[in-house]
Amino acid sequence: MDTSDELQKKVQNWIKEQGYPLEMKVATALIDEGFDVRQGSYYIDPESNESREIDIISRCGDIIGIFDVYFMIECKSNSKPWILFTSENTLTGYNRFFAYCLYSEFGKAQFIDKTLEISRLGEKLEGKFPWFHKEGRNAYAVTQAFTTGADNTYKAAMSALKAAIAVKISQEENRPKHLTFIFPVIVIDGSLFESYLNTDGELVVDAIEKGFLHFPQQISGLTGTTIHVLTLGYLPHFITAAKKLTSELLNLFGDVSSLNFSSLDERARVKKSTAKKVSSEL
Repeated sequence: MDTSDELQKKVQNWIKEQGYPLEMKVATALIDEGFDVRQGSYYIDPESNESREIDIISRCGDIIGIFDVYFMIECKSNSKPWILFTSENTLTGYNRFFAYCLYSEFGKAQFIDKTLEISRLGEKLEGKFPWFHKEGRNAYAVTQAFTTGADNTYKAAMSALKAAIAVKISQEENRPKHLTFIFPVIVIDGSLFESYLNTDGELVVDAIEKGFLHFPQQISGLTGTTIHVLTLGYLPHFITAAKKLTSELLNLFGDVSSLNFSSLDERARVKKSTAKKVSSEL
């Protein structure tokens, strides 16, 4: 029979092998930067109507509750590399608003109207809203190297997208006048590569830290969007962009919701200050 220490070590190794530490690391990083986080959350699969789990739901909204940005995150620990097949033409002819994220219908209409107004006034959108302009090569497919059989990359992409669509459906049913923006994300603890043909027709494989996977799957009459695929090492950069995005959207809808937090930095500062105060009182 295993001793207590031996059993504890076996349990610890099993937890590591199942990839749970990655989920914990991602959740902690988001919490530390002021995001609301729920781990091991469930959603209703829009196709099968069954309850399914998503690793992390990260959310930020305004105080009065009419604005929310969601990040539906699948976490994957991989001993074998992931490969994004990319092309400069992946998003050619595709509406960049639909390739940006999923929205509530009210949120989409408001976002399009306001960003078009900004453009008419001569202000450039490039750099203002992270991820809106996806220049260069974007992925049209993903796979895992050195494997046969079940495609775990497709399964992860479908899980992130279905969870995002489930939030959209729920918002439409329960809060039709809500400003909702939903971004499906996959974080991998492993190597990520992109592959494409260069101008000479030669196969190129390059190591990368992040990419956009165009994933317009049709699910329950709704069209999918782009999925963010990134390594754990790139997560701090992703969070920085997510904070900027959220702050810019809050500013964009300031006339709709004037009582917003000014930034996630302030949310993080308030949370840390409160935690310190509670700790000192114990």
